[in-house]
Amino acid sequence: MNTVIYKYELEVADWQDVKMPLGGEILSIQLQGAKPTIWVKLAPHQPVGERRLRIVGTGHSFVDALIGDYVGTIQSDGFVWHLFDAGYCA
Repeated sequence: MNTVIYKYELEVADWQDVKMPLGGEILSIQLQGAKPTIWVKLAPHQPVGERRLRIVGTGHSFVDALIGDYVGTIQSDGFVWHLFDAGYCA
């Protein structure tokens, strides 16, 4: 089966769930226009699940054990945001 790269726009919000095929690999987070966007390598034929993502601003506190894996950092309007991937929801 083929693999493709899809993009998903994010909100600057503490937690958000993004529906995408299971097994997707987040490649990058960048601003596209003014919108935080992730690019994900995935197999579109896989069942869809909800991926739990967390955005944390520089200087904001968080619980390290709950946040997930670091993905990347973006800068927007003088703020610096860091994206973490907590994986697929059960």
